[in-house]
Amino acid sequence: MTASASPHLLHPPRVPPSALPYLEYGEPLVRRWGRYRRNGALFMIAVAITGLTACQTRAAHSDYEVGRSMNGNLVYSGILSQAGADDLIGSLKAGDFVSVTSSGGDLKAGTAIAEAVNKINGYVTVGGSCYAECASSMAFSANRLVVPIGATLLFTKQSLRSSGSAVARRLISCIPEEVPENRYIWIAPSVMRAAGAQNVQFEWTVASSARNSFERLGAGAPVYWIDTC
Repeated sequence: MTASASPHLLHPPRVPPSALPYLEYGEPLVRRWGRYRRNGALFMIAVAITGLTACQTRAAHSDYEVGRSMNGNLVYSGILSQAGADDLIGSLKAGDFVSVTSSGGDLKAGTAIAEAVNKINGYVTVGGSCYAECASSMAFSANRLVVPIGATLLFTKQSLRSSGSAVARRLISCIPEEVPENRYIWIAPSVMRAAGAQNVQFEWTVASSARNSFERLGAGAPVYWIDTC
């Protein structure tokens, strides 16, 4: 993956559990990190097994999956599309919260999901990774977006521009012109709040000392980091 391209992955990665203390607090846990790297294959197998067992009911397609987890919440995983949005919206019940994992896709489809969840007084949570159009549609359209420990929210300049929201315009002003349109951009929770994104609830942040590792093993691509504006 290059800095100027952000291909849409069906199942973007979630930061591995063994790396969480390192990423959350920035502690130099070399021993723990080394153990994660040695056990990487086992971790990927565990992710695959979890994906097979997490949903009780599931509509599987070539580019997305919609279903309910064992605890009853709706799950959307894959590229955002109008067909996927229609599948999910048709399954919504009052008070549902929707877990979304997506590397991007159709911004309008993501916005439709967020607005439908608003109407039933539910909320959206990032199930793993929410990149590009996923990040822009959920962060600027959902009444409440939760980014739990281990989940990641990455924007691109292109997705911010496409959203057309006032918050997105303020955030774009924080990004240098030389940053490529499709480069992943991490925005600090404090910057998000200052720009007006009070609806986004961050439960963790990526420590500066862990960012090189995060780019390799979390995002899978170079990331531009915005800590201040």
